[in-house]
Parts: sequence; C-alpha cells; structure tokens
Amino acid sequence: MIRLCTLTILVTLPFWTSRHNATGDRGDPAVSQDPALLFAILASEDARADTPAELAPIFRGLTNGDPMVRRIAVRALGRLERSNLVAGILPSLSDDASVVRAEAANALGQAVFNSDAAAVSGPLLARLEREDDPDVRGAILQTLGRLPYRSAHIINTVEQALLGTLVSGSSAPAPQASTVLGAARGIESLFRRNAARHSPSSESVLRLARAARFAADARVRRLATAALVSVRRAEAAFLGKVLDDPDVEVRRLAVMAARVQDTLEGRSQIILAALRDPSPQVRYEALSAYGRRLQQDYGCEPVRAAVIDAGPHVSLLAIDLLGNGCAQGESPLALLQGFVAELPASSTDRWHRPAHALLSLAKLAPEAAASIVDGFAGHPIWQVRMYAARAALQFESIDLLRQLALDGHHNVRQAAISGLRRLSVADARSIYIAALGATDYQLISTAANALDTATSASDAIPALLTTLARITDERRATSRDPRMALLEALLRFGDEVPVSVLSPYLRDFDPIVANRVAHALTERAGRRYAAEATPLPRVPLPTMEEIARLDGAHAVIHMQGGGEITLQLWAYTAPTNTARFARLARSGYFDGLTFHRVAPNFVIQGGSPGANEYAGDGPYTRDELTARSHLRGTVGISTRGRDTGDAQIFVNLVDNVRLDHNYTIIAEVVTGMEVADAVLEGGIIDSITIHDRS
Repeated sequence: MIRLCTLTILVTLPFWTSRHNATGDRGDPAVSQDPALLFAILASEDARADTPAELAPIFRGLTNGDPMVRRIAVRALGRLERSNLVAGILPSLSDDASVVRAEAANALGQAVFNSDAAAVSGPLLARLEREDDPDVRGAILQTLGRLPYRSAHIINTVEQALLGTLVSGSSAPAPQASTVLGAARGIESLFRRNAARHSPSSESVLRLARAARFAADARVRRLATAALVSVRRAEAAFLGKVLDDPDVEVRRLAVMAARVQDTLEGRSQIILAALRDPSPQVRYEALSAYGRRLQQDYGCEPVRAAVIDAGPHVSLLAIDLLGNGCAQGESPLALLQGFVAELPASSTDRWHRPAHALLSLAKLAPEAAASIVDGFAGHPIWQVRMYAARAALQFESIDLLRQLALDGHHNVRQAAISGLRRLSVADARSIYIAALGATDYQLISTAANALDTATSASDAIPALLTTLARITDERRATSRDPRMALLEALLRFGDEVPVSVLSPYLRDFDPIVANRVAHALTERAGRRYAAEATPLPRVPLPTMEEIARLDGAHAVIHMQGGGEITLQLWAYTAPTNTARFARLARSGYFDGLTFHRVAPNFVIQGGSPGANEYAGDGPYTRDELTARSHLRGTVGISTRGRDTGDAQIFVNLVDNVRLDHNYTIIAEVVTGMEVADAVLEGGIIDSITIHDRS
C-alpha cells in the first residue's frame, strides 16, 4: 500500500497568463525587428538545411540582437532533428534571455530524439544547477524527462532531479508553477518511455502518488497519475481516493490504472464506481475496463445499462461489448437484434447504433447476422456497407466479401479486400488486380499488399507496374505509401521483374522510394546502386505578413446539422502548416469532408477527401514541433511518419501527452469542445471559415 508520510506536495502558483498557461509553451512573437531574417530562417528550416551555406541564416539568427529572433533560430536548429547540430544549440542554453534558454533546452531534446542523449543530458543537468528562472528550469526538467537514455544510472539521476522538484520536505521552499509543471511533464515522459526497463523505487512511487493526490495544479495531478499508469504501481486505496478528484482527466486516468494493472486488488470496486461518474469520458474508460476485465465473470448487466447512456460514445461501446458475450445464463441476442432492426432505409445520421450492433451480432451469433446482412450490404450510406464487409469477415461469407469488393465506394472495397486477404481466399487475386486500377491510395495499398507470389506473375507484374507508373506520374508526395506497397509487391516476384523497369525509380522524386529501389537492386545484383532522388519543388512559404495575420486568428468549423467548433490558430508556432490549413479552408477544400476517424477518449480526425488515412492534400508539409503539449482541445496535423503532413487535422479529446514532440499543433479549441466531443464517425464538415486577427 502507498504510504502518505511526512512528505508534502509543493503548492504551485497560479497558472501563467495567456496561451502560456494552456500549453506549457512560452508564446511567440507578434512582431520582430528583423522580419527578413525571420523569413530566411523559416526558409532554411523548411528546406531541411544541411550544408553550412544553407544553415547560415539560422546561425545568423542565433547572434541577432532580438531575443525573439534568437529563440526562433535555436528552435529551427532543434527542428532539424540532427544530433550533429547539438554543438550549435548549446551556447543558447546560456543566452541572456530566458525565452532563448528555455527554447534551447527543448531544441536539445528535439535534436537527439532518435539518438543517445549523452551529449545533452550533462549540459542540461549542469545548467539546471545554476538556472534561477522558473520557466527555464521547467523547460530543462521537461526535456530531461523525455530524452532517449541508454544508461540506467542516468535514468535514476534524472528521476531524482524531477521528483526532487515535484515533491520536497515541508521545510523546502516551493518552486514556481512553471518549474513544477515542467518536472511533472518530465517524470511522466521518463516513466512512460522507460517503463519496460526501469522500475522506480518505492520512495519514488510514494512521492508521485502524493503529487497525484495533493498538487494544486490539476495538470500536475494528471501527469503524476499518468506516470503511475505507465509503471503500473498504483494501488486500489490510492485509486479510490483519486476517483474523487474534481478534475475529469485525473479520474479517467485512475480508471486506466485499474484497467492496465493485472494484479490489482479491488479492481472491480474501482471500475464499478467509475461507471457512475458524471463525466462520459470517465464512464467510457470505466466501461472499456469493465469489458476487458470483468464482463465474463460479472455478467452484462452494467453493459446493458450503458446501452442507454446519455453519452453516445458510451452507448456505442456498450453495443460493441455485447458482442463479446455474457456470463452463463445471459444472452444479449434479442437486444442486438432490436438495434439492428433500427437501421433507417435512407441516408441519415442514425446508422451508427445498428451498424455497431450488426458487427457485435456477427461475433455473437454469426448465422443470425448473416440472415439480415443484405439490408446493410445494399444500404445507400457507404459506412453502413463498410460495416457489412466487416461483419462478413466475422461470419466468413466469401460471397458477400466478393460482392462488396466491387462496391462503388473505395473504402467499402478496401474493407472487403482486407477481409478476403485475412481469410486467405485463394482465387481472389483477380479482385486484387482489378483494385489496382482504382484512384484511392488506401485501396491500392491494400490490393498490392494482398498480392503474393502465388499470383500469376504474368497477370500481377504488368498491373503493378502500370499502377506504379500511373500514380508516379501524378507527382504527389502523398503517393509514397501506395507506391512503396506496389514496390514491395513487385520485389516479392524477385528476378521476374527486370532491373531495367525498376532502375528509373532510382531517380524518383521521393528519396524514400529511390532509396528502397537502390537497396533492392544492390541486394539482387551484388553491386552497389545509388539513389539519385530529384525532389519535388517545395511549396511557397507564407510571408511574414500572412503569418502575423493568422497568429491568433479564429477558424470556425461549421458541422453539418448544426454546431460550431472555433479554433484559435498558432501561426508563429507552425507557420507552414497553419498557412496551408487556412488556405485550403478559404478555398472550400474541407467543405463536405468528414471526421472519418472517431476514437473516443483519444482524437477525432478528419479533412481527408477519401475519408481515410491515405488521402490528403498533395504535397507533404514538414513537422513543426515545439514544447506545446497535446492537451485536450489542441488541434494537430496527422502524419504517417516524420514530415508527412497532408492537411488532415485531429482534435485531442483528452490530454494525449504521448503525442508531444511528435505531431505538429496548429491551434486549440476555444469554443465548441462539446461539439467535438459529440462528433460521431462520418460527421460532415459543412465548411470552415477563417477570421484573420484584426
């Protein structure tokens, strides 16, 4: 049991003002004395500067008289994410301006994000000892916690530094709020990133539990609780008390702790209590935990009760869980059949409950689902037909999957082809080859991945090559995923694909594609082939005047059927991504598109012309990462790897701190978060309007 002894939690000072208190970031300049140099720094960063000549504007910025220019310059060096630039960042850790020192701490963490932290942990710890600015101390502590360590000794050293700030003896002076928050962010990162190989001491867990209970700042309590979730060291008595916390996110995290800890005593009482929480976010987490941990032993009564929950996502989760079955003597069959019968005959937004019920019915009673699936497979709403394809996989209806693999909507075809592949249907190869003629990148990728060497090479290779050439001619950066899938399919046929047809791709516009071809040809031929990629022209950068107009501007997402989500844009934080978002919104690009991905207690994601992960605006934008945290209500850019933004956006429904330093944030929701919470899969964006800052 976690002891609560004479240690006392430091009471944090009031939040910082303005955007600072909401994000953990320090804000950005509205004006600068040297806009030409700022633009040159932006251009160097956008070009992923590498040579001394390309890096020159950034290094000029590091010595500029304006601290805001120096700050943006050191941020740019960190964003290049190259450990060989650490030496160029380190002097800024001693800059006269605190905003520059704080940015330098974050930049050092970004520079070594995928390499050993030894080069920066020592200087950061040394700076921490002599730093007196609370904001800079917080930035250093947060960075120390997120570094990729290889040494157990340094992990222990950093752990003690972080916890020593977060919690101290009663006679110790209390650090300021920004320092405590930085320490909390750091300890959460440290424990999460190293959970598999580092077990904190009992004393460390005790200190963390004290912070989770008694910190004045709700964000500190959240982060401390999240850290305990990562190391799976919370106990039932502690969690029961945290369930009374006034902060919704703290209570939700307490339920997560109960769900993930395999040996937790008293789990059932915690989960059952949380099912009665006033917040749908907490109830959703509790219901998920119940379905995973208690349903088979305790029965379906709480799940049945949740079917009529006022929170639509809680209700849909309950329907999903009914498909897992209940304890002996209970049957949700009639309930699911009743929901299935609610399917409307025409286009409407009331399809979600019947579609979820169909999928649960397919798991629970395959024959019953098969007898009524035709009404779903022929429905005018394509999402309903997609659920029919998923249900067909459950009851292994190859005929229905074949039918839906020829559907008029690419996402339905993709779901059906995925089902055929999972069932290893031997004679579906002609369907896969036909799908290569589609325009949707996700469908092409799925079809290419489904083709194996059992397919006739004389049929598959020409189709693969034709599709590869066709979408290469489109010259879209966002074609990388399907083209890589096509290449991998071709390479599975080995020598049957001549070197002569692959070698032109050594000069592809995408270096990832060119390098893959070079590696494959080198392996095959026994001699070295070199990639000579010829990158696409970069998208023109926004002007400093445009960035100034957009920073603090509002973007209003008008949802079809009513409801608005108002965002405040952060253009100085992420100039290229914010400017593209605003440009596309003004052009009507988002009008009629959907939130195709709805993951309760995580994100809603949308803005894809294909309503899937693989369709977006043609050119990639680079990541523009900062110290800002992915708190509830922040708006990020979806990617599939570094520097692959395609204008799809996501709204964080909870604090998703594990996304920090990996996904660009362009805005935060200032009004209408309740509308974002209520968005269901396929929710349609009517339009987005931009209101520049006056």
